[in-house]
Amino acid sequence: MPEPAGLIHSLLSPRSCPDPYDVYRALRRDGRVHHFTPLNMFLVNGYADCAALHRDRGLLVMDSALHEERRLGRWPQQVLHSIDQWPVYRNPPAHAASRQVLKRHFAPAVVDGLRPVVERQYERELAEVVRRGANGAVVDLQPHLERLPMMVMSTVLGLPPADLPRLVEVVAEFSLFFEVVLTGGQKRRMVDGHDRLIAYFLDVIAERRRRPDGAVVSHLVAELTGPGGTLSDRRLAGMLAGLLLAGFETTVGLLGNGAHALATHPEQARLLAAEPERADAAVEEVLRWDSPVQVNSRVAGRRLDVAGVPIPIGAVVALVYGSAHRDPDRYPDPDRFDITRPGARSLSFGTGIHHCLGSRLARMEAAVAFACLARFPALRLAGKPKRRSPGFTIRAFETLPVKVS
Repeated sequence: MPEPAGLIHSLLSPRSCPDPYDVYRALRRDGRVHHFTPLNMFLVNGYADCAALHRDRGLLVMDSALHEERRLGRWPQQVLHSIDQWPVYRNPPAHAASRQVLKRHFAPAVVDGLRPVVERQYERELAEVVRRGANGAVVDLQPHLERLPMMVMSTVLGLPPADLPRLVEVVAEFSLFFEVVLTGGQKRRMVDGHDRLIAYFLDVIAERRRRPDGAVVSHLVAELTGPGGTLSDRRLAGMLAGLLLAGFETTVGLLGNGAHALATHPEQARLLAAEPERADAAVEEVLRWDSPVQVNSRVAGRRLDVAGVPIPIGAVVALVYGSAHRDPDRYPDPDRFDITRPGARSLSFGTGIHHCLGSRLARMEAAVAFACLARFPALRLAGKPKRRSPGFTIRAFETLPVKVS
């Protein structure tokens, strides 16, 4: 096995998407924290350390001001302009006001009220999977899993259903935003996806100002850009782009990773089919066993000490959830996928003030999807799936060929 620097380089490579879990295991054996000099990045590998750092106010999210001050160089100016209104990329005190604007639209009662809509949409989409997979035909499940959360987010935001295919394509390009290292071509695709998404939302904002409906975009247009409002149309478009990206990308990864886990662990799928009340536990185990969010990158706002390793101000701190969730000090037999596992507590959606606003919605969507997929007794892989590259931060599939009959 290579030295830690070589292992980290293999994880960060923008041209490859390795199965990271053997690498994480090797890194944990070598230490709880590793410094990767080329990026001045510290990788934190254990569950307890990652959980503690989530609660440490000395660890900051990479807002636009901090990004420019530290010359991190990851995002171009127009993208920095967009993240100014994303709660997940705002530090106190600005964070609270931005989060409060969106919080009521994702309150528990609102999300729970969406469940019948989600169930109908998911049943309809998976019925199409059954039709395509009749008589043992191979079906690429991934495009269906990508449409599902986009259907839900389009319903929440009040976006036209006819726009769904275009939005899936554009958001998939912009999702490269989350990765730490990109090739020149990947960076151009990310920026193009961003620019197209902002242009799309500017058109939607103008349309909702003329013809408001009862969905989230209309409420935000009236509240934030009307008389007494605090945002320009451009800044609201940036907020909406972030909302759509967050609601889509993590959920797509969760659905695909869960479908893959069920297809490769038929005994667990049979258990879930027999006991559908375990769907919520299955979601938590998928989040633990193969998290869609593998890494959450922050910046040290003060000098930190983790496991005896000093971390200077301005260093990037990578909380490696994918490793933390397989930490044997937290989970016995961590490489085993088991929906009956007690006490699974994923870090994937964050904790504290930056806990993901849409986590309840994502979990509900996944519980519905996994319960539906478990009813396919013949569900199995039908070829080698292709992982999306680069995959350091977001772990998701590009293709997922299966048989359902």
